[in-house]
Amino acid sequence: MKCKYCNADIEPDTQFCPHCGKDLTKFKKCIKCGELLDKGTAFCPYCGTEQPKEVKKPKSKKRIWVSVGVFLLLCIFGVIGYFFIHRNGIDTDLIAVDGEMKGIKIDPELKELGKLNVKLLEYDDIGIPQNGVVPVNKKGKWGLLAEDGKEILPCLYKEVKYGGCEDVWIVKRNDSIGIVNNKGIFINELTSSFKSYRCLGNGLLHAVFNDALAHQYIIPIKYKGEGLLGDVKSATPLYDGVTMVEYFGNYKLYTYRSGSLQAITPDYQHFTEEFGEGMYCVSDGWNGKYGFVNTKGEVAIPFQFEKPCGAFSDGMAAFTDSTDLIGFINKSGEIVIPAQYFYVDAFSEGLAYVVGDNDVGFINKEGKLVINTMGRYGGLGGFKKGFCVVVNESDIMGIANNKGELVVPFKYVISELSDDVYVACTSGDNIKYGAFSYNGKQIIPFKYDGLSDFNNGWALARLGERQFIINKEGKTGVMNFEEVLAMHNEKIQQSKQTENAELEENIKKQIVELINESNGWKVLSGPSAVWNLQKVSDGIYKAEFMQETQNEKMDYEIRNIEVDKNGKVLGLETKRVGIRPKPNKPDGTMDVDELIDRMTGRIRR
Repeated sequence: MKCKYCNADIEPDTQFCPHCGKDLTKFKKCIKCGELLDKGTAFCPYCGTEQPKEVKKPKSKKRIWVSVGVFLLLCIFGVIGYFFIHRNGIDTDLIAVDGEMKGIKIDPELKELGKLNVKLLEYDDIGIPQNGVVPVNKKGKWGLLAEDGKEILPCLYKEVKYGGCEDVWIVKRNDSIGIVNNKGIFINELTSSFKSYRCLGNGLLHAVFNDALAHQYIIPIKYKGEGLLGDVKSATPLYDGVTMVEYFGNYKLYTYRSGSLQAITPDYQHFTEEFGEGMYCVSDGWNGKYGFVNTKGEVAIPFQFEKPCGAFSDGMAAFTDSTDLIGFINKSGEIVIPAQYFYVDAFSEGLAYVVGDNDVGFINKEGKLVINTMGRYGGLGGFKKGFCVVVNESDIMGIANNKGELVVPFKYVISELSDDVYVACTSGDNIKYGAFSYNGKQIIPFKYDGLSDFNNGWALARLGERQFIINKEGKTGVMNFEEVLAMHNEKIQQSKQTENAELEENIKKQIVELINESNGWKVLSGPSAVWNLQKVSDGIYKAEFMQETQNEKMDYEIRNIEVDKNGKVLGLETKRVGIRPKPNKPDGTMDVDELIDRMTGRIRR
């Protein structure tokens, strides 16, 4: 069992922590693993077990009146404190959340984001925020923070990964895996029965069992021991309530209704994973040709195409003829634009990028070339809100409008549009990250060493080794954040120097103990006898010492000092590197060769 305050190991039924002295009687115990929990916790964050609901006893009238009296006193002192603080010009927003660092100016319009970023300074690593929840890492273990800075899942897990949908997170601890929601509450308990999960949407998971054959099932997120569909090889995310499932080399479309999966098509031998506008491209396996089925399982376009078709987008889908030329069909299966291109992108906002013998650029739905880009650039990803990412012959990107005009020059590598923002980095050696709005307007300066895609208005940014959250205006919520980072980094550096000094002193003490124990007498007087301790690589150090007899001074190297991650010295090697004679050798002293033999070699615990 661990203390809730200092995380030290303690004995069961301990009322006061022997390490930090805190009172532990206000916590309850998990009914399964026995760990301490806050009162009101519904699911244990350590083992995922649901806890019995607590029945509150009605308060006596005497306790109610005492509570009212205390509340009134607090109000009086609060009013006095408020006038005292503001009369003396103290701004409460200048006081840091962590207590030690002061002078932090929180933006009054972005208080939550500002306090969250100050809170994030307490963690060793940060993950990409998703829908207001931030993965955080402390001492190699992951947890979750809410947007108000509250730790909703403690840092106890070796992995915390966003599920991709449903606002759920997949967590792993030791050999167990579970699911928590955006409030950090377990909705699928930790279990060693499964190896991995993938969220399909609509409350379903694609799960791989932790057995020799790695059986795969589709199960509900709130799993109670029974799968909905077994012997599954793969499954697509649900679109319009349907999923295409692969098993035994065949494919079948299923719909999820009333808590069960129901097949709505026969077996197909091939399908294209891209799903667009309620249509899947499939092959019937009889004549080897391709057509489309809809979300009701009906054949919407007959099996008439020689090769797989693209997904429907903007009412059009690409098809390929027997000569490998590409054209476009509509949702009735009619050929609207004959096969004549070597390469095409999907239609979006009435335009599609194509490459043919004579046409290079964007065509409309009648097949007319409306933006000629030959020799200028190629299109990437289609138009979104009238703008499109484009690329030149050197693979450098810019942004163009739907008139073909370049609004962002060819200077960047640009990601896909996410949350109406293009995250980009400069090309060349000195790479810096920034961002553009969907219309090519720069909204984030190119000064960051790393920047994630935006989600719900937030992105994860990095300056040097430090990560933090910014909004679409590039603000952190802390008005002097770079100054705060400098203060924090200095504080961390001082802490590391102290830790390193303590570690070195501890290693020297252990070296002295090992050498003295291996020789059977006090060769070295103490840690000060060991000098020039240096780290060679992870877990390996070297040092020096000097041994005096009554007639010689001998210099030694201490090599290959093995130190584990807890600072324990596992072994070392000593080697004589020089002898300096001392004058006036007296009779009866230890022979130098005998001392050399005793002091040279490998020493292990």
